[in-house]
Amino acid sequence: RDGSGIHPYIDSNGFIMGMHHFNNGIGSVVPEIEGINRTCPIRLVHTNFDTESSQTVALDTFNRDSINDLDRPPGAVFGAWRSAVSVPLALLTGTRGIPQFSPLSTSTELDVTAQYPLFSRIIPSDAGTARAAVAYFRNRLDVSFLGVLYVNDAYGSAFHQAIQEAAAEREEGDQIKVKGYTFSY
Repeated sequence: RDGSGIHPYIDSNGFIMGMHHFNNGIGSVVPEIEGINRTCPIRLVHTNFDTESSQTVALDTFNRDSINDLDRPPGAVFGAWRSAVSVPLALLTGTRGIPQFSPLSTSTELDVTAQYPLFSRIIPSDAGTARAAVAYFRNRLDVSFLGVLYVNDAYGSAFHQAIQEAAAEREEGDQIKVKGYTFSY
């Protein structure tokens, strides 16, 4: 439920299907794993838990499950969706030597590899998205001034900052001016 609607369930099912394909050497989606089950002794297993989009729930559940099964600690963690949940979870998994992969956590805070050495994502960070957005507005739409309307919270402010930094990185004469407009709800 770390997200909204049916999408978390679709993502989870895709992940479980990927593990099934790996464990059984099915190469219909990823041809490189065809027959891997005959040459690789590793088998993937999974345990699901709902973070409820909460840092506290994620940390409590992970700690409880890890402590209850000391003989089989997790080899990796897939999730969470929200950066606000991934940040503290990545600190915990990192101190335990467990890699963490996130499908949707985009915070640039997680780019600090000294702080989060075992965290990775399968989506660009906000900085990557901001660079692509600025390039699109400037190169495709020929925009030279960009107004950014953003929610005045940690995510909105960080994304606005990433847009400003991406705009400032552009070469002289190809820059785009950015003005932010905050709001609260």
